[in-house]
Amino acid sequence: MYSGDIIFVLHVNYFKDMKKYLKYCLLVWIAVPVWAQQTEVIGPDSHLKVNVALKQGKPVYSVTYKEKTILEDSPLGVVTDIGDFSRNMNWIGQKTSRIDKTYTQNKIKKSEIHYQANELICTFANADKQEIDVVFRVSNNDRFPICNSPKGGRKLCGGKRSDGF
Repeated sequence: MYSGDIIFVLHVNYFKDMKKYLKYCLLVWIAVPVWAQQTEVIGPDSHLKVNVALKQGKPVYSVTYKEKTILEDSPLGVVTDIGDFSRNMNWIGQKTSRIDKTYTQNKIKKSEIHYQANELICTFANADKQEIDVVFRVSNNDRFPICNSPKGGRKLCGGKRSDGF
């Protein structure tokens, strides 16, 4: 009788430990994106890459071309009459998309333009919970942090940039 009881207890403990293990795995799986707080967007030809990260509450970006760093971590933010979007920031999320447009310009040498780029939109929130989207478009020849726009429709005006340029 003892041997059956002991085996039952071992099975119960095994499943209790397994539940703990599965809970731990689930927690790590959910928490890793929050801890990482970085992302990248790569140009269509895979040579130009922009890395965006949040380091000690400050958004930064860096650029590499063919695996060589051409711009080290540079601050990315703005201080405006709306709020300070340069420090004490939190990573809210990101979204990527592909851009493929053809258009014409009649006052330049090459009149038909085929523009391809990959777009990354990073959403940050400042200490006052005001959100801002930072949009990067990376084509084969350039990278652009093209706009900082706080969510809620107000435009940024009268601000001081803190983006290293």
